[in-house]
Amino acid sequence: MAKYDNNRQNGFPFAKTASTVINVGDFLEFDGSGGVQPVTGANPVVCVSNESVASTDLNFAGTEDLSVSTATDGLDFLTIPITPGFVVTYTAGFGPTFIVGETVVGTSSTATGVVLYDNGSTTMRVQVVTGTFINGVDTITGLTSGATGTTSASVATTPASVSMVGSPFNIDPLFPGTLDVSGAGTQIVVVKVVSPIMVKGAIILEAI
Repeated sequence: MAKYDNNRQNGFPFAKTASTVINVGDFLEFDGSGGVQPVTGANPVVCVSNESVASTDLNFAGTEDLSVSTATDGLDFLTIPITPGFVVTYTAGFGPTFIVGETVVGTSSTATGVVLYDNGSTTMRVQVVTGTFINGVDTITGLTSGATGTTSASVATTPASVSMVGSPFNIDPLFPGTLDVSGAGTQIVVVKVVSPIMVKGAIILEAI
């Protein structure tokens, strides 16, 4: 998830889009009807969510106010994970779901990984630690949650590097609390590389 480096959550309220899953740390955009929703493409960024809304929450179908954090100036820096790894799909609503940070293993290989991000519905992002997950074959099992899923196509695996400092990239719409550094973008500029899977950046395509 993305978070402001100054540890400030200013709690500015925006009405959320109805029936939309939102995670803490998601970058949000306007939905065209006065509400905010997770970024869906290369659109101006409004804020970062302070709250999660799951499909099982009582307010899921409503448009209640959502607590968010907004930049106090255009150069407020954020710490943002990037999105290497595999996309893992699974059936929502049947059994446990994956836990961010838990170790997962592939049953048809010796591959292991760590869950970086879970969108709370049907997909998650796994950072590969050892081995190679076999796309469409491996059944992934979470060692803590016991959740299972099947690997799908690999996604951007470009690690962050110092050559990216000063360059703009876009938020990953599939996991809108993360940054896709596989190609040039317009939303976030990288100001520092923390590790191959973590950067510091600033919003440069702002809606407000």
